[in-house]
Formats: sequence, C-alpha cells, structure tokens
Amino acid sequence: MYNPLSAGATSTSSTESVIVKNLGDVDNRGLEIETDVDVIKHRKWKLNIGANATIMKNTVTHLPKGNEDGIINYVGGRAIQRIQEGHPLYSYYTYDWVGIDQMNGRSLYRPNLADYCITDNKAADGEVLYGTPVYDDYGNITNLFPKTYTIINGEPYCYHYAYAARSYKYDAHPRIFGSVTASLSYKQWTLSSLFTYSLGGYTYDAAYQSLMGNSSISMHQFHRDLKEKAWAGIPDGMTEDSPDRIAVSGVTPLNSSYYTGNSNANSTHWLTPSDYFIIKNAKLSYALSKKAIRKLNGVRGVNCSITGENLLTFSARRGMNPQQSLTGYHGHVFVAPRIVTLDLSIKF
Repeated sequence: MYNPLSAGATSTSSTESVIVKNLGDVDNRGLEIETDVDVIKHRKWKLNIGANATIMKNTVTHLPKGNEDGIINYVGGRAIQRIQEGHPLYSYYTYDWVGIDQMNGRSLYRPNLADYCITDNKAADGEVLYGTPVYDDYGNITNLFPKTYTIINGEPYCYHYAYAARSYKYDAHPRIFGSVTASLSYKQWTLSSLFTYSLGGYTYDAAYQSLMGNSSISMHQFHRDLKEKAWAGIPDGMTEDSPDRIAVSGVTPLNSSYYTGNSNANSTHWLTPSDYFIIKNAKLSYALSKKAIRKLNGVRGVNCSITGENLLTFSARRGMNPQQSLTGYHGHVFVAPRIVTLDLSIKF
C-alpha cells in the first residue's frame, strides 16, 4: 500500500511511504505422495528406492476493492507479473513477443488493439482493419496506431514493444516436483544418490536477456546465440508473403541500440520452461569387513567414501537455474558449486 508523499519515506531506497500488509487471499491445494521400497533384500545385494512428489495448484481468490484489474508485481525490478483474482499468484503478464521478421531481423510483437486501431492507409480517414476506432467531434480517428507496425499474412504485428499488447502467459508454479533416492549395496560397497526434479511452470531468464543485449555500443559479455543464431540477412527464397516469414525462435542481429531497445524489452520472449532434473548428490563408500578389522588392533571400523554434490543439472537452457526463486525470476547469481569430497573414517 502506498501512502501520500507527505507521509515521508519508509526506506532509504524510495521517496514513497509504503505499508506492507496481507490484503488478499490465496488458495493452495495439492497432493503429496511418498513411497519407499526395498526392491532387493538379499544377503549380499540390497537395493532401496524412494520417491516423493508434490502436486499443487495456486489461485488468488480475493483482492481488496479497487484492484479488480489486478496489481502489477515487480520481479527483479521488472513489471512482468500481475496479481489478479482467478489467476495463480506468480502469473506472468507482459508484452507478447511472437518472433522476428525474417525480412529485416526486427522483433515482432502482438499489437495493442485495445487502445489503438489500424486503417488500410495508415491514415485517420482510412478504412478500419483492426481494433476499435475512437472519433473526435470532427469524425477523425484519435487512436490511430503508430506507424511501427506491419501486416504479415493477414495478421497485424508491431515492431515497438511500447505499442504491444500485454497478456497473461504462463506462471512460475511447477505442476509437480519432488525427489528420488536410490541406494545399492553389495557386500561392503554402497552407492547412494539423490535426484530432484520439477515439471511445469516457466522461468523469466533475465540473465539470458541481459546477455542478449545486442547493442554494438555497449561493452559487456554476450551470449553465444548472438554469434551462432542471429539474423544475418533475408533467407534464400523468403518473400513478404512467405508462410514462415516469422521465426519464432529467431535472434535479432548485433548491430544497433535501436534493435536492442525493441528486441530486448521485457516480454514473453524470455519465458523459459522451468523443467529440470538434477543429480543432487551421489556417494560411493566402502566399509572394511569385520574379518579384516579383527587384524587391526584397537580399530573398530574403517570406512572410506567419495561424495559428489550438485553433479549435473538438466534444464531448458544451460546455465539457467530454475530453483533460484519461487517467483520464477532467474538473474545474475552464482549457481550451486559442484563439490567432490573424499572421506576416510576410522573408529577406535
């Protein structure tokens, strides 16, 4: 909640007076399943497998009066989510990016036809093709769409994100998540492991977005996709009427700040599936047999092992960590380090 400016600031980072309160209601419903099974239980061989899964649905059920259109949720400083009744708590609401125009390499967005209209001659006296016109007292259209748009195969698109439509698209919540454990033993050898997984939900990959900032006048690191996948010219055989003119996974070229301002804007372009499978840890250990220990005076047990932590992460994009935030935001932070530990334990 924001108080009048006369109330003074409540922090050193803003001039606004803010009160944080629980004003809405959220409904969380789900199911948890867990199992643990001894698959093999033999004198020499033992195999145990355990697994758990959580299925959860999240919905905002009530907001204070006056917030019927929702509340913009800033995530990582970006206005990319909106809290609204009937939607999951961390629902993305941002500019709708559709791909790049292969005739010029520019990003394409769905136009905001709720506030603007498009005519056949880009003028106020033309025939309205898309959107609902607003007229002044003299019969002139006052909400004509700016000329930063194009028609591709009968559908309108715009090149500038400021005139693009915002829409709900995906949310950060996984549909199912959990872990799997396994332990295999043979005589004195034991191999155990822990795997974690998640299916469903989307991550806003802001780290990737910043690395794709394709301004030739800024000095910073770039993602390899700019080198390997960027638009390099009109493809052979491509025409204005080609059905595949829009490249839904295209990359704008590294050439000017104009392209950066429109291709790297906050949009659905940076929403990436949050599915992951992680080998969280694995341990191989060996325990000296009782027969061998009896030969060592004063020693009751010897155990040696090697353990690996955070060994492998499989996700939609290399380097992306979908576990970073519950809100679905992935920024510039270090991922969990891979650690290998050798251990020798002697009991006297």
